[in-house]
Amino acid sequence: MSDFQGRDLSGGGRLISGAATAIDGAAEPLTVLAAAAESAPAAWHVLASGGALLLYLPPGAAIPLEAGDSDFAWEVARSLVPTGIEPLRVAIAVAQGTALDAAAVVGPWDQPAAALAAGLATMPLPTLEEGPNAVWDRLGHAARRAQTLQKEGRIVAAALTFRGRGRLIGGLRGDLLIRFGVSAWR
Repeated sequence: MSDFQGRDLSGGGRLISGAATAIDGAAEPLTVLAAAAESAPAAWHVLASGGALLLYLPPGAAIPLEAGDSDFAWEVARSLVPTGIEPLRVAIAVAQGTALDAAAVVGPWDQPAAALAAGLATMPLPTLEEGPNAVWDRLGHAARRAQTLQKEGRIVAAALTFRGRGRLIGGLRGDLLIRFGVSAWR
């Protein structure tokens, strides 16, 4: 049995939390999430709003497998591996595009995760020769861009997929990313 709660907020958002929270649902999404984290800092909190997820995850915590929806963004949230002694405060967005089948980005709250995911999914690619390594070459090109974004502090993690293959950047568990349809993660 789960001990998390969900609550609809004005503006179409939904706060799903590992603890009971009393929060003004009319406030801005980051204000709502920050207030939830302040009221219950040892619990995880996710605010689903506008096609993205805002997440507060304390050290040692994980989003339960039964929490949230069965979409790509929630799957990424459940696959996060928190490291360090500070809580994760991230935004999660997923985009599909012409360059990749899907690109999921986990970025700091102050970075535009949706725009970064869309940029990776639709980024211009060099001409690739067809062959057995073409899929890995395309993923490698996108992964190098994601690693650059990670070094710049613009993203925390990313999952990139193309034709049943995938690349993980940062602390994500590939075994929990089932809905991405990837048979091999590198």
